[in-house]
Amino acid sequence: MDKEEALGHLINLRTAKAGHPAWQQLESGLLTQLAPTQAVSAEYHRELRYFEQQWLRAVAVGRSRTRAILIGRSAARLHNMWVVTRTPELVETTLGSNGYKSAGNLPKGQDFRKLTVAPEHIMLIDGIRVLSPFRTAADIAAHHGFTEGLVAMSWLKYQKMSYPTMVRAARELGPIRGIGTVRAAIKASSARSLSPFEPYAQGLLIEAGIPVQMHVRMPIDAHRYIEPDLLAGPNGEVAVEIDGGVKYDGVTYGGVEETLVKERQRENLLKNLGKPVIRLTPHQLMFEPGYCTSTVEAAIAREQRHTGL
Repeated sequence: MDKEEALGHLINLRTAKAGHPAWQQLESGLLTQLAPTQAVSAEYHRELRYFEQQWLRAVAVGRSRTRAILIGRSAARLHNMWVVTRTPELVETTLGSNGYKSAGNLPKGQDFRKLTVAPEHIMLIDGIRVLSPFRTAADIAAHHGFTEGLVAMSWLKYQKMSYPTMVRAARELGPIRGIGTVRAAIKASSARSLSPFEPYAQGLLIEAGIPVQMHVRMPIDAHRYIEPDLLAGPNGEVAVEIDGGVKYDGVTYGGVEETLVKERQRENLLKNLGKPVIRLTPHQLMFEPGYCTSTVEAAIAREQRHTGL
């Protein structure tokens, strides 16, 4: 999606006077209203992928509520931050230092939260007030929990924010609600995660009480190593690999057949190093978390029995 093009598709209903075609198009379904003052072609909106729709909706609400600050997942969308949600995604806003006004009569799909935000944690993106990247990740961890916060903190590390910088930024937040979860997400996050579903899987397993090591480099020989997405178990008994549809699109990682061959070779290398492999997909992680954790637990138990631990 070309974001400039997408912004050009937004229709400002503030400028649509009585009798303007936009009102009839809204009634007929030709336009989709994203916020009280913002609409977009319904056909164009349907063609967008889910995360693109969420980005555009957040922008629309930011343009509609000009005094509000986008927070949480909505701020993450404007930062292009990794977001994996465990509950329905609403556009989240606050008034910050402007006061704790009521959130009464909020349109469907929006959420208002009372949140104290220091001025230095507010920035502008395309004219919209948004939390800074670290404050966004901290808000996600504090409000949406450890696993979603871990995804956001891992993105910050992927973007080269250092661990000492993150620890210092958390300390400067002071005793905010959920600060313990923020610190835990920072500590567990990995700079080598390449997709949001690696830290998401990590978070699910940790929440289930399963010890996890991320991106452990395992020597193959004197010159090569292999790095599984996760090692699960008290002694890293099981390798967990996260598969995504992009691996099999025939473009990103080469032809599908070539990708499958490389995948089998990688799995065989891990097995030769004594690590049984569990493969999980983003769909399973999001919609069958219990299956994912129980499958990993069962594999760990089998390996422990096999090794006599």
